[in-house]
Amino acid sequence: HLRKAIKLEPKWANAYYSLGLVLYHQGKKDEAVTAMEKAAALDPRDAMTLEQLGVMLGRKDPKKAVACLKKAVKLKPGDAKIRHKLGIAHRRAGQFKEAEAALLLAANSDLTASLAFDLGVMFRHKKEPRKAVLYYKKAIKLEPKLTDAHWDLAHMYELLGEKDKARQAYQLFLTLKARGKQADTARARLESLK
Repeated sequence: HLRKAIKLEPKWANAYYSLGLVLYHQGKKDEAVTAMEKAAALDPRDAMTLEQLGVMLGRKDPKKAVACLKKAVKLKPGDAKIRHKLGIAHRRAGQFKEAEAALLLAANSDLTASLAFDLGVMFRHKKEPRKAVLYYKKAIKLEPKLTDAHWDLAHMYELLGEKDKARQAYQLFLTLKARGKQADTARARLESLK
């Protein structure tokens, strides 16, 4: 139906946007990006389209994702969610200084568990385990069942040589996720920390 709508109205940005979302959820990521790029070209002042395009490009082309998300931030400077996504794109592009700035600005507006976790990840990549611990703990406080935060927190405590805290974090992780490869690895790490 969306393709028919586009044939009837080839300059309808919203139809391309919707088509991009549908294709993305069908796993047709390249086609989705093409549709979203067309939507952005037809309506370059639509922050939502630029945001979605940035997310779609995230892992495949982080520098292009950064460019899209920067445009979206200019259009909606107070939107913490877009800044959060921009921070992730900067981190994926290896631009840690810019990632930190974008993520901290987003956190000043609205610190969510997801944002706190991503700040922890960013500080882990920057090899600043103390700051990573701070944000992983904030993420867990906001969302106690966030298994990835428990997992990363345990690793940071190991790096810092804080074995008791690492053991405790692994044990909490295992109460949330008792099966699978990660759980097996957590049990092995617990054993090596004795």
